[in-house]
Amino acid sequence: MEDTPCLERLLPLNPHNGPATIRVIRAPKLQILGILSKTISQLHLGTTIFQENDCVSLTTTMCTVKLLALDCSGLDFHAVLDFVKCFPCLEMLYICNTPDDNIKSVSKYSSLNNPIECLEHHLKKLVLKVYHGKGSEVHFARFFILNAKVLEIMEFGLVDNRDNEWMTNHCRELKVGDQASPCPRFVFKKFAFSTLRYNNRIHDLSMSDPF
Repeated sequence: MEDTPCLERLLPLNPHNGPATIRVIRAPKLQILGILSKTISQLHLGTTIFQENDCVSLTTTMCTVKLLALDCSGLDFHAVLDFVKCFPCLEMLYICNTPDDNIKSVSKYSSLNNPIECLEHHLKKLVLKVYHGKGSEVHFARFFILNAKVLEIMEFGLVDNRDNEWMTNHCRELKVGDQASPCPRFVFKKFAFSTLRYNNRIHDLSMSDPF
């Protein structure tokens, strides 16, 4: 897409089965993007290039994008941070699967030496659509709790049945009391596979959030 002055949404119909390459040279009104997955071997956004979702050149930022959906299977946490940096005015972030890296590689990002614009001033909603509450998932969630300063709501799609006692203890493990945002809501929901599908809503442009 070399020049698409009216494009507001870019939603691959089947993110796990192509297209292999997406190039967006100019889209000054693009607001909604995703689901992006590792199966997209090359993603060009202006002069920024992601190779299988690993950033090899972060030279363009897209300030118009407000909603991003990522399937982070097979990615490391550093790649997720690159996406967040690429969209500095991002307000809503959907994570369909958390990164596959180990606990140590996620936990080293528990705090940031250099602030990220999106986390400092814009990210209001984060949804972890598939959440087991174990291992690196906890560190992944904790990072955003401790660093997203204007976060208003964080949703967890629970894969397993959990009672109120588990949720209370888990909030303690996530360090909810130390959150960066003054008053976020933390919502635990029962996971449903239907939440990973948006094709039946993709043509309804009256929906501000197709995810």
